[in-house]
Amino acid sequence: MKLIKKIAAIMFAFMMVFTLSSNVNAEEPAGTGKITVNDAIDGQTYTVYRILKLDDYDPNVDENGNDTGIYSYKPNGNWDKFLKDPTNKGGLEYIEIDENDYARWKGGDTDTRRAEFAKRALAWAKEHANDTDATTKIDAVNSLPASGNKVEFSGLDLGYYLVDSSVGALCSLTTTNPTISVNEKNEKPVLEKRVNTFTGMYNYCSSSDLVKYTTANFGDVVHFTLTIKNFKGAENLALNDTLEEGLELYKNKFDNDSFTVSMNLVNKDKVDTGVDPSDTTNIIRLTQNNDYTLTTSKVGNKDSFEITFTEEGYKKLEANQNCVLRISYSVVVNKNANINNINTATLTYGDNNSTQDEAYVGSLNIPVLKYTNYGGTEKNLPNAEFGLYKEDSCTTVLKFSKDDTTNVYNYDEHGDVTTTLTSDANGKIQINGLAKGTYYLKEIKAPKGYNLLKNPIKVTITPVVDTTTNKITSEKITVEKDGKTEDVTEVKVENNTGSLLPSTGGMGTTLIYLIGGALVLGSGIVLANKKRAKAK
Repeated sequence: MKLIKKIAAIMFAFMMVFTLSSNVNAEEPAGTGKITVNDAIDGQTYTVYRILKLDDYDPNVDENGNDTGIYSYKPNGNWDKFLKDPTNKGGLEYIEIDENDYARWKGGDTDTRRAEFAKRALAWAKEHANDTDATTKIDAVNSLPASGNKVEFSGLDLGYYLVDSSVGALCSLTTTNPTISVNEKNEKPVLEKRVNTFTGMYNYCSSSDLVKYTTANFGDVVHFTLTIKNFKGAENLALNDTLEEGLELYKNKFDNDSFTVSMNLVNKDKVDTGVDPSDTTNIIRLTQNNDYTLTTSKVGNKDSFEITFTEEGYKKLEANQNCVLRISYSVVVNKNANINNINTATLTYGDNNSTQDEAYVGSLNIPVLKYTNYGGTEKNLPNAEFGLYKEDSCTTVLKFSKDDTTNVYNYDEHGDVTTTLTSDANGKIQINGLAKGTYYLKEIKAPKGYNLLKNPIKVTITPVVDTTTNKITSEKITVEKDGKTEDVTEVKVENNTGSLLPSTGGMGTTLIYLIGGALVLGSGIVLANKKRAKAK
């Protein structure tokens, strides 16, 4: 099955061989025909063009049901301009017009040649549909929207018809069977955008490796995969993708590292399990410029790209319709990323039809508050210093760059970085740009006069995801400290100060002296009383 073959071969599935009989009386045949399109795609528009008018015919069917009649055709209206055009846009290569203006097929009567003719005819019709010159303008016979998965064109003058839909071309109407039903063979394309978690060659992964959302650290590389399904019959495919400001092209360009230009055609039967890269029967690589064009641009501060297919690329799509089309590329998460970065891809096809899908990348945060509880009142503490670690042994401290304007620490494994997180005048530390996971916040220097925390605080951050849209709506922060687990909106770290101990010369020794003096005085009084008693 081939795409243009399907676009037009379905359209010319009922194509008849043209024959010329110069001795047939040129009388307009009586009767009209009808085309019914079954399984039509609701929401799509179907259009019919009469390329050739039936001038006369002598129908005959043999005992086996084969049509052995004689037919004569002439170009209909301005279609003669197309049929006499010798270029690669015209139909002269396929149909010849004799000196009496009669037409018949020439050359091999194959599916491929009929498909080529159909493609050219449809392109010509669309190119000249809006001409202001009446000598070149091509008018459609009728256009109808699909409703209830059905379209019916009736009252058609007999002839040779091209039927087009806003997805792709369909069929022809033969004069031997003026009332004809046609089954829609085109499919409405489906676009899926996913985050690719596969660690190998991205276009070879299974469906389970493609997810709607992920979280990432600032500076991490994230891989996206676009999958196009049901492109059978679709024309004018164009894929546009625009990145959010929190995402940028890897190395700021598309190359072999950042863009998997292989746009592999993965067999539908194997897409759920992945494909062996060595199995060339199920992988077809498309190459830039030869099979498709890639255009990059900026939409404001956002990176954007568009892919369209060349004639050579469409030929490969035609021959591999039982496949899905995959496009993979890489981006870097930058410090503009927030909790939910929406990345939207748009696929246009046919006559201005479009479909969209989104994938989401989020970077999470840890807000910290350093405080003490003094006399029942909380007091925020500045100048406490912490390190953040991924392992409970607190061996390798994570690195950050500080934004002095906002007093925010952004995760940063490169550049001018620090490993010390210091609470500001309000006792706050804002840590941004983290992937989901478990972290350990360890105090490495307490404010002056306060006790240093012995053990690190275990902090786990996870995305909160809308189960309907798969968007990341917020984050969940769980703190484990002193054997207790608690969900919080910020990590509160309490420090205590020690009590003031007695010192030499202070109140403690004064009390000792007073008590000792009292004892001595008391003893003297007791001795004096005893002596008086003896004297008496």
